[in-house]
Amino acid sequence: MNKTNSRSKANGQRAAQETSTRDAILNVAEDQFAAAGYDGASVRDIQRAANANGGAVFYYFGTKQALYEAVFERLVEPLLQERMRRLSLCANPADAAPRLEDILAAYIEPSLRDGFENPRRRRNFAHIQTQLLQSHHSFMRDMLARHFTRTGASFLAALARALPDLAPRDLQWRHHTMVGALAFAMAGTERLRLGEITETALVYDPADTEEALSQMIGLMTAVFRAPPAITCERV
Repeated sequence: MNKTNSRSKANGQRAAQETSTRDAILNVAEDQFAAAGYDGASVRDIQRAANANGGAVFYYFGTKQALYEAVFERLVEPLLQERMRRLSLCANPADAAPRLEDILAAYIEPSLRDGFENPRRRRNFAHIQTQLLQSHHSFMRDMLARHFTRTGASFLAALARALPDLAPRDLQWRHHTMVGALAFAMAGTERLRLGEITETALVYDPADTEEALSQMIGLMTAVFRAPPAITCERV
């Protein structure tokens, strides 16, 4: 083997090793950020669990914040792409209004079934998304806006076409309700408990994905089709 081939092979092996190390860090960081939050997770612990050298996080990502953003982007982008793909299928060539149920399915189904590689990824995403919603870190608010503004606006526009008589305020409140209910459902079956009711007293299975999809789409359809909420003018 000549020197050029040897050098090329060595470069390829080094690149593969770097990719492997980077992915290992992302995998561990995802679990630790989901469990402990941004402030609670330790860069040192992430490196140790990923079997990476000290300083590896800073070598591959630059900062802890950049690592957190990379973890979230890897989780959220496939979900958003699948939602937008499904929403595009709701478009009617005759320019008729899309069906409400189709729009809701395009939003909900990727969250509960098609948008993640496995249930662990789905739970991790839900936990990290909750952190973003509750955090005092300004960069996290920026992350939410950066990833969700475009898709949120697209779904709200489609919903407005499907429900032209619904006031924008009512439409946005119902969208807000759907996002919250869906985030709760995605967070894991251990959280789906009703007060003090024990698991043996449950008459439904929170882990049944197909039932969850049917229930969520049916319930959210009813929410969006409900009459406008009655409000009283303040005196």
